[in-house]
Amino acid sequence: MNHFTRPTTHSALMRANISRIERTVRQKMPKSNFRIGTAFTEQAKRAYLLNPKLDTLHANWESVGRGRRSSACRLEWVRLVIFLVAYILPVLRREKGRLFHAVIADKRWQVGPEDLSPDVFNRPRRKLRHALSLLRGSGQLTYVAVYELSAARNLDGSYVFEPHIHVLILTKGAIEDDLKRAFTVRQRKSERGKSKPVRVERVPRSEVGNVLGYLSKMKPQERVQYEDRNGRCNRTTNRMSADYLPLWLSCMSQTPVTQLIQFGGFAGSMTHRFATCEMATMIGEL
Repeated sequence: MNHFTRPTTHSALMRANISRIERTVRQKMPKSNFRIGTAFTEQAKRAYLLNPKLDTLHANWESVGRGRRSSACRLEWVRLVIFLVAYILPVLRREKGRLFHAVIADKRWQVGPEDLSPDVFNRPRRKLRHALSLLRGSGQLTYVAVYELSAARNLDGSYVFEPHIHVLILTKGAIEDDLKRAFTVRQRKSERGKSKPVRVERVPRSEVGNVLGYLSKMKPQERVQYEDRNGRCNRTTNRMSADYLPLWLSCMSQTPVTQLIQFGGFAGSMTHRFATCEMATMIGEL
């Protein structure tokens, strides 16, 4: 454990250690754009858009120290990144086994703006639970799963929200084909070959930090469809449009951060540790 400044309040604790926290996160997650000051700026904008639901966001670090809030809260995001660097990354780098990053995006989970609610994550949760039950027969698993909500703007003018799953999984038995079978998604014949609802990639140990940073970004993004010069349809990822951002924020503000990320296979209950661990303890572990 490193020595660090431990003031008596959470706000003083963060002020005293902000440079060390940001430096450590950037060292462990080189591709991360982690900036605590930027998180406060984003938090202020979200608080304005979510004024009727302001209690879903932390107002300051003292509030963070008293308990968890929603997935829309950027101070919860800061805390999550610190937790991943302090407790999750060392285990995934140290333990033997194969590391994979799986992304599961079933088009049947998509909903229109008028139907968006926290229930949108129910079907992805059932899918992950079923897939993990299949994989446990192949050997020991350690994993971090994040449920993400993006959107798609299509050439035909339609707009849908797309819940999907990211899983960083360490397996001591299962191989890539086992994961693809466990996470397989049924597709209509008309959709086959046009999209890949399941992607599984091997993760080098040197990239574990960057993958964790990507999994935990919790950003409002939309994939915009366009036609390239050859007449093929492609997509590019942009910030979510201002007209749909309030809907995204409303949904995320009703989803506790403890329900958006899931841990399994770690020694002890990592989910309980994530929910209750004090900031001073986490920062001391960096």
